[in-house]
Amino acid sequence: MKTRHIFISAILLIVMIVSCCITSVAAIPEPSESFYVYDEADVISEESEKHIVSMNKKLEQATGAQIVIAAIKTTNGESIKEYAEKMYTEWEIGDSDKLNGLLVLLVIDDDNYWIMPGTGIDDKLTLKEIKALFDNYLEPYFKEKDYDRGAITFFDKLLVEFEGIYDIKLDNVTVDDGSGIGTVILIIFIIVLAVAVLGFIVFVIVRNISYSKYRVGTRKPAVKIPPEARANQPPRIAPSGTMPRQNGTMPRQNGTMPRQNGTMPRQNGAMPRQNGAMPRQNGTMPRQNGAMPRQNGAMPRQNGTMPRQNGTMPRQNGTMPRQNGTMPRQNGAMPRQNGAVPRQNDNYRN
Repeated sequence: MKTRHIFISAILLIVMIVSCCITSVAAIPEPSESFYVYDEADVISEESEKHIVSMNKKLEQATGAQIVIAAIKTTNGESIKEYAEKMYTEWEIGDSDKLNGLLVLLVIDDDNYWIMPGTGIDDKLTLKEIKALFDNYLEPYFKEKDYDRGAITFFDKLLVEFEGIYDIKLDNVTVDDGSGIGTVILIIFIIVLAVAVLGFIVFVIVRNISYSKYRVGTRKPAVKIPPEARANQPPRIAPSGTMPRQNGTMPRQNGTMPRQNGTMPRQNGAMPRQNGAMPRQNGTMPRQNGAMPRQNGAMPRQNGTMPRQNGTMPRQNGTMPRQNGTMPRQNGAMPRQNGAVPRQNDNYRN
């Protein structure tokens, strides 16, 4: 019975030892969101954290190196050197090819600190130089428990050492914080939009050209009338008995009235008038069959007087025309020809 109790106790002891070992191995936390500052002990101010993160971005962009400040409460009895080595390895601090990372581990409850440089810079940042930095820029503040000031002062001196190693000035380094990505996206968008608009314009032009060719190609040809068929077509003439008018007046050709079969056209049996007067051709009254036209059996008048031809009264069959059986008068007097009053059958009538 006693042997059995001893056996159970030994098993429990082994389980406890294994659990402690597992706990110790699993004690390495995950990196913070900013990666460059891990403040489990809550001893680093927000302003100091922003400064460490900002300068680390410049250092990493210029050299690939990283300086991580980690402040924890305790290592749970594990050697600070081994803890620092595990944290450096698991967090993959620094460039994987250059191996130029550096971890500053502050263990607040254990009142201890450690620096873990990468193998890529341990020959440039020797242990003697690291001890001098500890003694001058970290230890004094650590004793006063001013961990924030100690961390930021020590960090700034490490930056000076890295500037010397890589021969750079971090103040001259501009960090690409991703704002350039927005500009690149905007440029790409503008280019794509321009290409789309240009493609649409080309499409419309090509489509219109194709449509025009289609319409021309399918248009029915005009019907051509052969000359022999055209000769047999009836002539186009105005309606019988009436002359065509334009805007209420007779049309003219070269300033004269048009003729039909050598005579002036008539409307309702009478000669057409323009503005109340008979039309003239070349300054003279038109004739029909060699005689002056008449209206209602009388010669037409212009402005109350008989029209003249070449300065003389017109004649019909060698005699002066009459109106209502009497000779026409001009300005109250009988018209004369060659200085004498014209006669008909040797008789004079008034």
